[in-house]
Amino acid sequence: MDVREKILSTATEEFLKNGIKCMSVQKLVEPLGISTKTFYKYFKNKEELLEEVLTSLYIQQFKVLKEDSNTENPIHLLLQIWSTAFLRENNVNYQFYNDLQYYYPEVESRVERKVGEDFWTEFRQLINRGIENDLFLKNSQPDVVLEAISVLYSVAVKTEQFGKFGLSPKIIFQNTLAVLIRGICTAKGLDDFEKYNQSIFANNQSSITSN
Repeated sequence: MDVREKILSTATEEFLKNGIKCMSVQKLVEPLGISTKTFYKYFKNKEELLEEVLTSLYIQQFKVLKEDSNTENPIHLLLQIWSTAFLRENNVNYQFYNDLQYYYPEVESRVERKVGEDFWTEFRQLINRGIENDLFLKNSQPDVVLEAISVLYSVAVKTEQFGKFGLSPKIIFQNTLAVLIRGICTAKGLDDFEKYNQSIFANNQSSITSN
């Protein structure tokens, strides 16, 4: 791993754990044993670094979706991608999202414009394939379904709205996004949903632990 990649990796870990605002360039380079001068050889400023961190996080998820969208069962892939993201982001300090929305909304908007449409296009195709294969209801509207998932996901992982219930991320997911995905399944799709829903969290938990 070269110096630039180490800076990006450390920044990702520190931003997600501590928030963005409190992490100065000096604090970010201290664990790496490099100077701020070295940092500025690779990144213009902290904002540029943050944009790369966000882009990298999006691309990691997009890679899984892109590689499997034409071959994997649509129900399985929807559950896999959203539950993996859900569990990971529930380990993120809420301060990260607060800082992002309050201090760096333009950075978030730029990244979403850069990679969001490609991401959404793949999801639309995935849902349409599910409809064609009689897994999702014929009257399902992919854009509406995706907007509903996105809004519910954002509230569940980026705010403390559901924290008042004192439940695990797994239980919150099962009672929010999983219910939404289940709701667009046909009778045929429900069989697949129940099968994949039983195994998805065991796979996610082992993956998160290994990382």
